[in-house]
Amino acid sequence: MTVVSTDGTAALDVAYTGEGRPLFWLTFKTLLLTFLTLGFYRFWMKARLRRFYWSSIRIGGQPLEFTGTGLEMLLGFLIAVVFLAIYLGIFNLLLTFAGMALFQTGAFNLSFLAIIPLIYYAGYRARRYLLSRTRWRGIRFGMEKGAVDYMIRALGYSFLAIISLGFLVPLMDFRLRKFAVDRTWYGDLRFTQGGSWTGFLKPWLWVYAGIALIAVGTIGAVQFEAVAMGFVLFVGYVLAIIAGVHYTVATMRYAIGTTRLGEGVRFSSQVSTSRIIGIYVVGSLLVSIIMSGVLLVMVAIAAGVANSLGMLGDLWTMFEGGYLAEPPSETMTYLMLGLGIAAYAIGILIFLALNEVFISQPLLQHYVETVELHNGAELDLAAQRAQDKMTEAEGFADALDVGAAF
Repeated sequence: MTVVSTDGTAALDVAYTGEGRPLFWLTFKTLLLTFLTLGFYRFWMKARLRRFYWSSIRIGGQPLEFTGTGLEMLLGFLIAVVFLAIYLGIFNLLLTFAGMALFQTGAFNLSFLAIIPLIYYAGYRARRYLLSRTRWRGIRFGMEKGAVDYMIRALGYSFLAIISLGFLVPLMDFRLRKFAVDRTWYGDLRFTQGGSWTGFLKPWLWVYAGIALIAVGTIGAVQFEAVAMGFVLFVGYVLAIIAGVHYTVATMRYAIGTTRLGEGVRFSSQVSTSRIIGIYVVGSLLVSIIMSGVLLVMVAIAAGVANSLGMLGDLWTMFEGGYLAEPPSETMTYLMLGLGIAAYAIGILIFLALNEVFISQPLLQHYVETVELHNGAELDLAAQRAQDKMTEAEGFADALDVGAAF
């Protein structure tokens, strides 16, 4: 629906319509298929979950669409794996020759150095893929090519952040975000990131204070072994965690508020740090309570199965007195092992599905429903953009376990 903002301009309402029960069963079913196929189905699982989430996000009453497929993500992953195998093989070969020539040793354990640039590269491409497969009102989103430039800038800003002892992390985060946002499109309307990196600085100072307390507490505990230093260390950790969440929320709120689309479409966000922390705390508590009940049910079912097979008395006798009185038969051993593996797998799948329902979905809902689009009339003028093929999909992000949301 359409609402009116406080400044009198039209604002498009952004709503989330997803429900917990269908999400739970969708997540559990796709996770089970992923487990049974030894991980191959996970690409189709991601596609189905994204279609659920995207269709649940409605802007002005119109849902987003995700058009990506599991097959293109699988093929992209396979291409990325082949490339990484060749790339890392060459890198390690060069290290081996360097080690033999300079230090008469084998290859150094420095493969992670070759991975760092690819992490930035993969993250940009993953975002580009997500946008290329997202539509609203039939108009595609998109992102310009620029993964290599993004990677180079990310490495440079990372170096600045390191030599400044972390003080310039906000500069790195803002400039990298601006690089990505300024190359993002909705149809033929371009996004632009306004503001300044100093808008990220204030919330970062609290994180910096927490890190400083951790450093002081650690050094003090080593040098003086004082109990007071342990308290300082504890306070530092708590402050750093809470401040880290606040930094993420505050910078998102600032960045969204300074983003523009086309000539006049602008955004605002009221995302709340306390609400985000509350979702994590309450969600984790609910998952723990439900999993405790699931564990009791699984134990009862196992006891019932054992009793129906006439093994409950044998099991009791075997473990009577707190020790194994007699070795189990081969059949019983395999049966107990199979039941144990099945119970463990089902428990993990239920746990992951519950996390999706009670943590991931509420977080997304809060992020979505605290955003407003102002002056949205220009969106009606957006023209369709060409399809971005993205033949490798987000394969590098999958291979390196990094990427965009969901």
